Amino acid sequence: MFLFQPAYALIGSLNGVHVFGESHGVTLCSTRTKNSSFTWRTYHDSIRLVLIRGSEVVADSCDSRLLDLMFASLVLLLGLDNLTSGTNIERLKRDIRPSYLLLDELLSRAVNSSDNLGFSHLTGCAECVIPPDQHILQSELEKYAEGVESSCACVMMNGQVVSGTRSFWSLSHTELVLLPLLVATNTFSAARDLPIYLPDKSPNVPFRMLVVKLTGHVYAITLCGPTPTLTEIIRSASSSWAPVYQVLESITTLLPWNIAPGLLSQIDHSVIG
Repeated sequence: MFLFQPAYALIGSLNGVHVFGESHGVTLCSTRTKNSSFTWRTYHDSIRLVLIRGSEVVADSCDSRLLDLMFASLVLLLGLDNLTSGTNIERLKRDIRPSYLLLDELLSRAVNSSDNLGFSHLTGCAECVIPPDQHILQSELEKYAEGVESSCACVMMNGQVVSGTRSFWSLSHTELVLLPLLVATNTFSAARDLPIYLPDKSPNVPFRMLVVKLTGHVYAITLCGPTPTLTEIIRSASSSWAPVYQVLESITTLLPWNIAPGLLSQIDHSVIG
């Protein structure tokens, strides 16, 4: 979970100085030393997150936004009540382990050490790919979502949204940032049924996130209730997406710049890096 593991004494001191300030009516938000910076955020009077940075210069608002995303990541996989109402610390430590991959990705992006050079954590918007045949994929997605009785569905490639239903785009900015990252940071085989909470829309009532691999890089994601079963989802995906398989395969030609090859050849190399 940490890019480096702080000493236990340091963690205790950082928490202690914040508690000391609160006891005197002062909320400590951030501070800087010559070689590092520290940012504190407390959520629901229960969970306190502390971000420790090196000497890089970053606006306090960016670090606060990062901590908000990290807390939302915990809510995404645990639920708000489960996260904030527990009294068993050891159990909570075990429960948050499934969140480590997502938290590590956010931390890696914050220090530019991630292989995925995305910036959705800064913009608060989903990263998108617009393929030449996007209208075909959008039409198939709408039919697929209707067939599995889900209003919230999308197609993703490498953690970037290719197309989405109206309900998907109505999710909050935080949810639109975290859902693609959750898919990108987990290894899915043919399909998976993963319970999640929507941090803003439904922080305490879980949805089932059903992920089906359509090609090597492309996934169909639906948010559902108790039905359909994963087997039914796989069957529906096979019949729905088979007619446009070549279109799905062609999306991978946009990698790694997410730009059509014909257009990429016209762009100056100084622009694409």
